[in-house]
Amino acid sequence: MEQTAGTVLVVDDAELNLHVAKTLLTPYHLSVETVSGGYEALERVKAGKVYSVVFMDHMMPDLDGLETTKLMRGLGYTAPIVALSANSDDELDLFTENGFDGFVAKPIDPPQLETILKRFIADLPAFAPAEQTPHLSGTMTRSFLYDARKGAAVLESLLKKDGFGEEDWKHFTSQTHGLKGVLANISEPGLSDAAHTLELAGRNRDTAVMAAQTPEFLTRLRTVIGRLAEQPAGSNHHGEADDAYLRPRLETIIEACRMMDIGTVKQALNELKSKNWPFYVKERLDGMTDRLLCGDYDDIARAAEQLLKKQV
Repeated sequence: MEQTAGTVLVVDDAELNLHVAKTLLTPYHLSVETVSGGYEALERVKAGKVYSVVFMDHMMPDLDGLETTKLMRGLGYTAPIVALSANSDDELDLFTENGFDGFVAKPIDPPQLETILKRFIADLPAFAPAEQTPHLSGTMTRSFLYDARKGAAVLESLLKKDGFGEEDWKHFTSQTHGLKGVLANISEPGLSDAAHTLELAGRNRDTAVMAAQTPEFLTRLRTVIGRLAEQPAGSNHHGEADDAYLRPRLETIIEACRMMDIGTVKQALNELKSKNWPFYVKERLDGMTDRLLCGDYDDIARAAEQLLKKQV
């Protein structure tokens, strides 16, 4: 087995951001794990995992980066945690005061990423970082489409409400913040700036800007989604055929885990991994395979159930 220079956990609710981060980290011979939310990160820490660096998205729905980091520190986790944020670096004091050890701006700047890695990983291999984020591949396109459709659906649902409560404003702000980042990652700066304007409206509880500009933003976002969805992206499109193949095998895995039937779990995972999947599906399947080696049936079943909930 190839020796790694260190272990990294990336926490981000956007599939595209996870893909970009893992792509940029791969050349450094690091063992990279990804999770899509704060609760999953906490489960890793509770299970005793310690990483060379945890890269934590600042704003996520349900449990944001600040809350997650406070809870991790409360559990006694002392290893480095670095904030990932699409906001400006003038928030560095905010991150430092809340238990973070550093900050990397999104879209991730490769030289800044390497500086952080060198700070916390002594034996980091020499590597000349790219000056740009990765080219928009088929996998990245599918990841963006997943994130964009999910974010658009949340914003459309919020617009239908008669009034906003505290949780509604939080969701509006976190979704526009997330869309700002993924749009920047696919080189849509104008639309990313529009998402930033809406994020500020959410932070400031500005109902006038929110009501006036969100419909136009969604129209422009749907245009980008439509354009990218029409482009060929390889053999795997996340549609009914994929769900029809994925769902029953995940259900088989869950049931087999209850029976501690390693053979059935292994067979179902091998069948699934023989196909091409969107990034977030592949990551979950890889994670389940790793846990199978340790006999972590509860974790495998939980990961399968979470993946089932993501299928539409």
